[in-house]
Amino acid sequence: MTEAPQPPTVQPQQPAGSLPNAPGAVASMVCGIIGIFCVGLVLGIIALVMGIGAKKKIQQNPGMYGGNGMATAGVVLGIIDVVGWAILIAWVIGMAVAAAA
Repeated sequence: MTEAPQPPTVQPQQPAGSLPNAPGAVASMVCGIIGIFCVGLVLGIIALVMGIGAKKKIQQNPGMYGGNGMATAGVVLGIIDVVGWAILIAWVIGMAVAAAA
């Protein structure tokens, strides 16, 4: 009796088009999300810097890094954080000055 031939084993691979995220892309998005709720001026600036850095890495190394959408989200959320918190702080200071007058 002869044994049936065994099919070759296939190593799992990353799906086509799946690249590792650029350094800072995920952190930028996370800082942007958290910055909406607390410490927005600080986390917003961090999200901006990390997001812009990640986008530069992606542009400098095409085909090597992914995560462009997350980096863009981090930049946009960083802008929203900084502007939103600056308006909120200005409003609180204005209310305090008006109440003291």
